[in-house]
Amino acid sequence: MTLVLLTYLGICFAAHAYYRWLDEKKREDSYQSTRNYLEAVDEAQESLRILKEQFNLMCPAPGVIIESSDTSLRRLGQINDIRDRLHQALMSVLGSRRELKFWRVSLVPEFQGNHESMVREIRNLSVIASTLENQLFHYKIGDGENMKEVIREKEMFDEKMKALSDITESRIERGFEGVFSFNE
Repeated sequence: MTLVLLTYLGICFAAHAYYRWLDEKKREDSYQSTRNYLEAVDEAQESLRILKEQFNLMCPAPGVIIESSDTSLRRLGQINDIRDRLHQALMSVLGSRRELKFWRVSLVPEFQGNHESMVREIRNLSVIASTLENQLFHYKIGDGENMKEVIREKEMFDEKMKALSDITESRIERGFEGVFSFNE
């Protein structure tokens, strides 16, 4: 009888330990999903920062040195690669956002609107960057008659970058608990 009781208690203890371990593993995975989301957002921001640097070096402005055609072509190729990285980062943001739901993590209601605005601004910036890249190609390789269009697109790009910066600043100000909610 004692052996049966000890076996039963051992099984109960093992089951309890297993379920505690499983709950802890799920909690760790849910936190990992939040890190994946934040890393994807950071990757998109970094791609946009690099794009902005490249555009600042290429767009006509006082004090900007005029590059050779070869340098401009090389830089345009880099811009195209960075735009591809931006697209991949945006897909990662959207995918990791969907993954949060699986792990019973949600964005707090106050931040949900910021997420949607952030995605919209990244998409807008991607379109503007594509247009600006094409305008710069024609400006640098062509006869340079489209300077007004280049300047207009660059100003639009800078405006959208400012809007995105404001959105991401609110995420940083809120902190982790002000962005995510864990539903057990």
